[in-house]
Amino acid sequence: MRLITTILLFALSLSPLSAEVTPEQSKENRAKICWLFDHFSKNQVDEAKTSNLIQFYQGLDAKGLQGVDAHVQKRIDETRVTDAAKADQMAAIYAEMKAAKASAAAASASAAAASVDPEASKKSRGAICWLFDYWKENPIKEDKTSKLVEHYANLSEKDRNDVNRYVAARIDETRMIDAEKAKKLDGLFENMKASR
Repeated sequence: MRLITTILLFALSLSPLSAEVTPEQSKENRAKICWLFDHFSKNQVDEAKTSNLIQFYQGLDAKGLQGVDAHVQKRIDETRVTDAAKADQMAAIYAEMKAAKASAAAASASAAAASVDPEASKKSRGAICWLFDYWKENPIKEDKTSKLVEHYANLSEKDRNDVNRYVAARIDETRMIDAEKAKKLDGLFENMKASR
């Protein structure tokens, strides 16, 4: 899979980020990834079947990333009980998928950095900070999470660093009140960062 990753990285760096993926595309890619890891958990891991996983993972929106992360980790954990070697193989494949997405996102972010609108960055920073403040005291609603990736993509490097510190602090504060909610906020935060 290392060769596949190398070949795809350049193409993926030119591909749209998850902010531009339609919900239908994300749902389809999520289903394909989950099916393959379900298949691997019950059968031998076939390298030939992994060739499109990086592209499928690239084509996930924030909600799709969160769902896939939970599903794949569950399959890996279940597999580890009966076959640790296979679980390690599945985990390595998944780590490579995530690394390829992060590399492609970083390349796109670097290309886009020069064109960041300071006013849009300021507004997006305010929106993200407000949401994590709001969720500390209120239930997390899916309709309010849909714009996180888009807002995060609008941030300048300075605002992104400030947001990362601010959100991490809010999650830590939430953890003292509600550990389960903090775990969900962690997932949203990680997916938001992974999409950049």
